[in-house]
Amino acid sequence: MKIPPISVRLAPDNRVAARKLAKSAHAWLTAWRQSSGNANAKLILIAHSMGGLVSRYFLECLEGWKDTRALVTSERPIADRSTRSTCSPTG
Repeated sequence: MKIPPISVRLAPDNRVAARKLAKSAHAWLTAWRQSSGNANAKLILIAHSMGGLVSRYFLECLEGWKDTRALVTSERPIADRSTRSTCSPTG
């Protein structure tokens, strides 16, 4: 099953993109579990740059960890205080 990437460039902030990821990932995983017959299938997220921050927010704050086996990131910003993951409603 080919899954299209989610562009974080179109989202006003990482939380919006993470919610889009959560909604899409649930649909993809449900479809994959049904078509493969593997009820225990989990996501493997591959993210670049800001996508790594979006994925981390999805995992930590939106409980994406429940359905995710692994997160692979490349060139994810980690030092900037403004990009730290937070689960507060205001970010």
